[in-house]
Amino acid sequence: MSNEPALPLDTPEQRNPPRRPQRRDPDVVKAAAMSLLPDIIEWLDADWNEAERDRTIADLEAAIQVGADGYERCKFLDRLHWSCDAQLVEILDGADGYHELRNAVQAWVAANGIKAKFAVGDRVDIERPNWGAEDQIGTITSVKAETAEYVVATPKFLREHGTEQAAKGGGLVVAFEDCTLANKADVPSTTEAV
Repeated sequence: MSNEPALPLDTPEQRNPPRRPQRRDPDVVKAAAMSLLPDIIEWLDADWNEAERDRTIADLEAAIQVGADGYERCKFLDRLHWSCDAQLVEILDGADGYHELRNAVQAWVAANGIKAKFAVGDRVDIERPNWGAEDQIGTITSVKAETAEYVVATPKFLREHGTEQAAKGGGLVVAFEDCTLANKADVPSTTEAV
């Protein structure tokens, strides 16, 4: 078998679809900032000024991109003359963008007709250079079609979590486009149990 890339996929809807949405994409960051706005308005209470809505959203977008947690985001907003407190830290801790990214990916999948190229039981090479060698190949244990992701049991996953977890569909979550079909000779025997 050849090592064919999983994406770009030719689909009836679109050839070579655009890249998958990422957490730092402007639309995803804006959606995350907008999801915070009701809590920010409540936190500001009498200090809320509707005329400052656009600036507030822009500040929140910048803070989301700068910090990894509520504390870091508040430190950033403090430099913009926000009066930060523990309640704001707690509000900003919720700005991970996970739900907004998931929604963007689901819309991307639907808009581009993205479909799984491989099935449960297929062995794949994982194109993630920052992952260790033991996480570069494995067996698909489940398919998350709505977000165009495979769940892959790698030798390291099997060693750390056992074949029982893999049999229940456990493994590393990997984007369709990061997988290619593996040569059977390249797959370690530890994945045979999956």
